[in-house]
Amino acid sequence: MSPIEKQDLNLLQKAKTGNQGAFRELYDKYSGRIFAVCYGKIGNREDAYDLVQETFIKAFRSLDGYRGDAQFYSWVYRIAMNCCMDFLRKKQRRGKRETLSEDVDQSDENKRKGTTLVSLDNPMMNVDAAELGERILEAIHGLTQEHKEMILLREVEGMSYEEIAELLGIQKGTVMSRLFYARKLLQEKLKEWGLKP
Repeated sequence: MSPIEKQDLNLLQKAKTGNQGAFRELYDKYSGRIFAVCYGKIGNREDAYDLVQETFIKAFRSLDGYRGDAQFYSWVYRIAMNCCMDFLRKKQRRGKRETLSEDVDQSDENKRKGTTLVSLDNPMMNVDAAELGERILEAIHGLTQEHKEMILLREVEGMSYEEIAELLGIQKGTVMSRLFYARKLLQEKLKEWGLKP
């Protein structure tokens, strides 16, 4: 067991006894990653924030059912995916359609966090980078859920093939194959738009 897993397990044991501060530490540690998962699946920032809250509320209420046979992040990830799927089913039933343009609108804080999105010396570079970021997000959201998930876990989360395989309960070779096709589809879409992948 890694030091991180030991720390998480210790926090979980405290949280199970009613220590809300311990659960808050787990929330602070993993909520950003869960937001990336939800945003990648849903494509809407506000809905993704709501789903992060829903995920951790469900996790907190289900602490007694957590047996420790999976890493805490893997367990919370599965809860988040279920929340996202429920959300998408409800949205589909309501027949609502939301446009990507409102979702890709980044706040100044998010732009500052990016490594290439803000240049104080060259305002035109900011515009070009923001437009490129929007096009890449649009291309990612155009992928199937399976391929989108692969791109987000590998490229955004930075997870290894082995970690992705364990998280999704599939073989490492399947991860590599899906990721290969996801990248290929993404490159083709960007080429169609005249962008270099």
